[in-house]
Amino acid sequence: MQSKNRYYCSQKFWWLSVDLQKMETMSCCAASPHKITHTWLEKNTGSLFNTKELQQERQHMLANKKVESCSATCWKAEDAGLPSRRTSMGSDVITHTDINATPEILHIILGNQCNMTCSYCCKQYSSAWYQDIAQNGTYAVDSQDDRFIINTKDTLLSRIGQKKITERDTVQFILNEIQQTTKVKNVSKLEITGGEPFLYSGLDELLNKFQNIDNIDIFSGLGVNTARFEAEITKLKKYKNNITLTISAENTENFYEFNRAGNTWKRFKENIECLKKHKMDYSFNSVLSNLTIFGIHEFEQFAKGHIINYQPCNDPDFLAINVLDQESKEHVIEKTSQTNNHSKKIIMQAIDKEPTKIQHKNFSNYIKEFAKRKNKNLLMFPKSMLQWIKHNE
Repeated sequence: MQSKNRYYCSQKFWWLSVDLQKMETMSCCAASPHKITHTWLEKNTGSLFNTKELQQERQHMLANKKVESCSATCWKAEDAGLPSRRTSMGSDVITHTDINATPEILHIILGNQCNMTCSYCCKQYSSAWYQDIAQNGTYAVDSQDDRFIINTKDTLLSRIGQKKITERDTVQFILNEIQQTTKVKNVSKLEITGGEPFLYSGLDELLNKFQNIDNIDIFSGLGVNTARFEAEITKLKKYKNNITLTISAENTENFYEFNRAGNTWKRFKENIECLKKHKMDYSFNSVLSNLTIFGIHEFEQFAKGHIINYQPCNDPDFLAINVLDQESKEHVIEKTSQTNNHSKKIIMQAIDKEPTKIQHKNFSNYIKEFAKRKNKNLLMFPKSMLQWIKHNE
């Protein structure tokens, strides 16, 4: 039997993410990023996946030491007895031990252009979230990071158009580096995400660069008008790669439109029908938070027959599954106990934990402000939860 390590995560050894807009790399979509520069790349050709920082992090993990870049979404949650991305994916099993690693999955972030402000997302992955904060100001929550604050870097990045991003010398250098990396036999899949990839005019050009990779997975929230979406899907048919879609969603009807603000349930279903029409394979990625678990079981019925990958929401921590009143928790437990889906394990492991006073306060302030800005009512949620957040006023 393979052993486990308290602070080991196999993803550090086989997964590489590159953000073309911010010029950063990550060894996990939940980890803190590392900055990359053209100068460094020129001096260290072929080392995009083996920077000094990444190799040091792998060494620490093998020595059972905490890696700081994993604190927000994994160590903090696990220390509180909650499921993390690491544990829910089974990445705590020791499978790789060479710190000079070769990526098996490459993950390219095109940028943050997106029409949606999903309840658990942030400015880093959504330009609509950036616009919300830029126009309406911060949210009244105590945060350890700047997810609800517009800084100088955010403002500068917002002024860079799609064309300028792809034309930058450093981006082209990075793409050439990635192309060289994909020639290694270990690379089995390319993942493309954003933002919303189908809003990027350069998606077709990017796919042309990586026709040597057999499996390409495009991550989408389907927040694109159906006419444009169908045109983009039609373009994909010309490629010989096995191109699939991973769709971000976890709710239906009103719960969907609340948690996936900026899209409608009607358009979401129309885009799903488009995928069926063109016989495109797709799966789902569902984030389990205290706002999404109320509609998750209805969504599982809707998505029946398709794979659903679940991720617990731990950042921000006030959206974690356990940050609820007791009556709402009992309702969720009763409904969840009747299912046999993988979400059951994550929900049941987390929901009994007692939320802190600051989590209660932050959640109350956040959900009321979020609903106000998106012009949504909260009546779909349990009355006891609404009373709970009101008592915090």
